[in-house]
This record gives sequence, structure tokens and C-alpha cells, in this order.
Amino acid sequence: MARTMNDTERLLASFETGVLVRPSPDVANAVDLSRAIATLAGVGDLDLTQGAERIVSQVGQSDHYVLALIDGLGAELVEHLAEDSFLRSQMCMTLQAVFPSTTVAALTSLATGLWPSAHGVPTWWTYLVDYNISATVLPFIERFSKRPLGKWGIRPSDVFTRAALPARFRYEPCSFVPATIASSVYSVYASGGTEVRGYRTLSEAVDVLTARIGAARAPTYSYLYYPLVDALAHDYGPEDSSVLAEVVNVDRELSRLVDGLKGRARLMVTADHGLVTIGERGRHVVRADDDIAELLVAPPSGEPRVPVFHLQDGKAEAFERRFRARFGEWFVLLMASEVERLELLGPGPYADVTRQRVGDYLALPLGEDVLVYEPPKDWMLGYHAGLTPAEMLVPLILA
Repeated sequence: MARTMNDTERLLASFETGVLVRPSPDVANAVDLSRAIATLAGVGDLDLTQGAERIVSQVGQSDHYVLALIDGLGAELVEHLAEDSFLRSQMCMTLQAVFPSTTVAALTSLATGLWPSAHGVPTWWTYLVDYNISATVLPFIERFSKRPLGKWGIRPSDVFTRAALPARFRYEPCSFVPATIASSVYSVYASGGTEVRGYRTLSEAVDVLTARIGAARAPTYSYLYYPLVDALAHDYGPEDSSVLAEVVNVDRELSRLVDGLKGRARLMVTADHGLVTIGERGRHVVRADDDIAELLVAPPSGEPRVPVFHLQDGKAEAFERRFRARFGEWFVLLMASEVERLELLGPGPYADVTRQRVGDYLALPLGEDVLVYEPPKDWMLGYHAGLTPAEMLVPLILA
């Protein structure tokens, strides 16, 4: 009788077949992009991999750099555009996103040039052990009450512990983000305390960016963050016509930006992750009163695609048995130490803060499934954070 594979072997088999993407520092990736940009913008002491050096070479020298990060624009979405479209025709290479393939991990890697294993901000929901608080870290609020974390005496530096690189840029940096988040804790942190400007529409942002660079008398770096593709893909699924229409709008506006820059700046376009559609059969739930939740010290955190579990002492055996009985068909369950050994969150050992925040176990989906704590009133159709090619492969577009 053939031996049944354990969960690590099931995960590795999915990497081998290409069903899932194995994160690797040896493949051009989002951390490489961050370090390449910082190097081009005058930060001179960063170690560069071959991937980062390749990006530096491809981007080249310019007096002005613009990075447009289009939230949710996975490489697969770019392939839906016409071959002669701006984004598709100017696509230079595909990059691996960081894992978990989610906005907070990706944007913090972009800001710091570090892998999630080192920067310690890996997931949307994070259990802050020292405060016994479940936080939603990007909006900097307590997860369930939605109150600001400052109500518990939690400072931004307590959550975001690694310095953001833009503070060290020699090119004058400026971040362009939606006006609703321009003064947020995270926008201030990720900009390294440099200038942040709010915009109302992508068209307005393009106009302001064009004017900024046209009037500049010294080298500049401009960062544009645009979230609408991701928001629509969450609500309707990444294949929905509304998502594809918005990608066409992004294509048109960024092409207009290049025309307006008239060769004065180098434009880079990328994304933090892609998304997958999760149907009704892929929805799984842990409830507050069930036999798994009673083994935990806090509600499951992490992401619906990659739930994180902090266990009560002495409950590991019971937890493994109960979890695999209910969800083992769809998820592999790995100890956090095994995820660290496999270097899925990045090379090298975890930072202490990362080790706290990834808890005792992580569950990784092998297909298109999510696991949530308590069923939501309205399920989303699009999700990310997993290891599928749709989530993990993002474009690098240069013009």
C-alpha cells in the first residue's frame, strides 16, 4: 500500500507540478524591485541579488522615476488586454510577489526592501501578542470593534518596526495615494515621513504627477498607489467585466502619463498580487463556539486564504487532529517553524516580531478555498494571499 504524503510533502508536490508557486529569492521578485528602486534613487548600501541588478539595468538611469503600483493587477489580468495595449506591450518581465500575497505584506516589503520574514507585517489581521489584541494593521484598528489601535496605547512603531526606505532617497520622494488614506498611519509610515499627496481620481493623479515632473528642478521619485482594480476584483471576482474595464482605464491613463512626461521620467508599473475567484464550494468557516476555536488563545488571524493560529499550551495534538479532519482535503496545515524552514515568507530566520505574529500554525490552500472566522454577511468573490500563479505572479512594465 502506498504511503500517504504528509502536509509538507503535499505542498512540495504542488510546487513541483506548478499548481502553486514556491517563493524564492533566486527568482526576480518584489523585494528585488524595492531594492532596485532604492538603489536608483540614491541609497547606496543595499545588497542586490541578480534579480535586483537585472531590474536596475532594465530600468536604467533617469532624472525622474515613477512607480505606479496597481493593487490587484496580477500578470494574468495584463494578459487579458489587447496585445498592442500599453501595459501588455511594455511588459518587461514577471515578478514573484511576496508571500502571503497580500497588500500589507507587499507594500511593507516595497517600503522596507525586506521580506515578510524580516519586516514582521505578513497579514491583514494580526494578533499582537504583547497587547492581546487582534488588529487590522493596514487601517491600524482593532479588528472587531474597529477602534484605533492608539486607544490601547499601541504606537505605529510598535506594529511597523522596520524603517521605510524613502526617507533615505536622494531623489526627492512624493507618494500619491487616494485622498481618503493620504494622512493614514500606514501612508505616513510607508512614505518614510516624506511628502504624501491625496488624489480623487486616477486621471487627477496623472495630471498632478505630470505637472510635478514638468516643473522639477532636481531629481524626483514619485510613487502612485491605485486600489480600484483590487476593490472591484474582491467584490465581483477578477474575471468580471467591471474589473477588465478598470484595467483598460488604467492602461489608458498610464499611457497618457507616459505621453505627458515626454521622456523626462522612467515609468515602472507593477502590482502587489493578483486574485482568484472563490465559489461557494470553496468557503469554509471556523466559528467562535466550535471545537477548533476552543483550542486557540485568539480568533484565527492572517488571511482567509492563509489563516494563522495561536494555540493554547498543550493543545497542538488536538488541534492538528481536528483541523485535518475538517479541512485537510483543501488545506495543508504547517507548523510556523516548518513554514520558516521552507522559507516561504522569505530567506533566513524570522525576526522575533514575525515569529510572534505567525503564531503556531498556518494553513495553506492547495486550490481555490478560503477559511474565515465566523461567516461574513456578504462573501467576497475575489481573494488573494495564496500561492497560486494568479496570486503570486505580477508584472513589471517599463516605459
